[in-house]
Amino acid sequence: MKKCLSLLLLILFLTQCEGPRGPLKDELVLRPATFAELQGWQHETFKGVKESFAQTCKVYAKQRSQDFKEPFGDACAWKRVCKIYTKIKDKNPPQIKEFFERYFQPLQVMNRDTQEGLFTGYYEPELVGSLSQTADHAYPLYKKPHDFKTPYFDRKALDKGALNGKGHELLWVACPIDAFFLHIQGSGRVRLEDGTLVRVGYAGQNGHPYHPIGRTLLDRGVLTQGNVSMQAIKKWLRENPEHAFSVMHENASYVFFKILETEAPLGAFGTPLVAGRALAVDKGLHSLGVPMWIDVAPPVPHHPPLRRMMFAHDTGGAIKGAVRGDVFWGAGSVAEYVAGHMKSQGKLYVLVPKDD
Repeated sequence: MKKCLSLLLLILFLTQCEGPRGPLKDELVLRPATFAELQGWQHETFKGVKESFAQTCKVYAKQRSQDFKEPFGDACAWKRVCKIYTKIKDKNPPQIKEFFERYFQPLQVMNRDTQEGLFTGYYEPELVGSLSQTADHAYPLYKKPHDFKTPYFDRKALDKGALNGKGHELLWVACPIDAFFLHIQGSGRVRLEDGTLVRVGYAGQNGHPYHPIGRTLLDRGVLTQGNVSMQAIKKWLRENPEHAFSVMHENASYVFFKILETEAPLGAFGTPLVAGRALAVDKGLHSLGVPMWIDVAPPVPHHPPLRRMMFAHDTGGAIKGAVRGDVFWGAGSVAEYVAGHMKSQGKLYVLVPKDD
């Protein structure tokens, strides 16, 4: 790390305007902070941190110096702290806490002078499917086509059969609405007719921009502000099958999948996602792999604020901005509920190696 990390404001990104009267793009500002400023730091359990940081170090060990993005630390700094971490014999919470306090510098993430941003959630859905097309399993999940280039066919063209007969079907699922939301989540599980679970993960995207269909339903007046959740959108689509496809086609973005032989979904960082510790961020602004601290309002009613260490192990088409994050909640009904409703304001910090 350069010595400037211990001084005032550190770096700015994307300073151009969208137009003479258009809104300014995000400007990433990093402000030196202290661990005392991290609300909840003293109460962190560090459960899941051990394996999450080990995943970061495993990937960083294979990267070249040019793969590291300033001001998030250089190759030497990261490899130095990772080497120290591997020598900690008993990685209990007090030792992990002491390790980060001794070797890391917290930096608050801001968008220009704005400290708070939006935090949402995602989860690993489970669909009903088959290895072959049947009357009950008529909707394909496609693997990445051999002739793939961007931009590729949009969602409407693919749903209408642009790849029919080309052998690109990976699996077949029962519900097109569930398939649509699998695209949004980026990975999931498919339960086959014999009960076998097949995990599928992101293999590519067609190059078209992501459009949130909740905004479409708001514009059409069928949902109201404050009532836009994944659950509300799914309910409307299922109750209005004659309009479901036209609404889903508003989101031209389309994801291709591959079968994963892993016990957990993989994030964009290439490592298994740890529920409650993996955070999807804007990779155009942030460096994947870095530890982060979030201080976020309750994701749903009667839930405490989220104040915990996270790791930038994923990204997503809808995750754009400096102070923007998507929390991975895992699998199951609780994860689905929290992820589907979460729209919380909060603060974001990154932890980078201290100067020598």
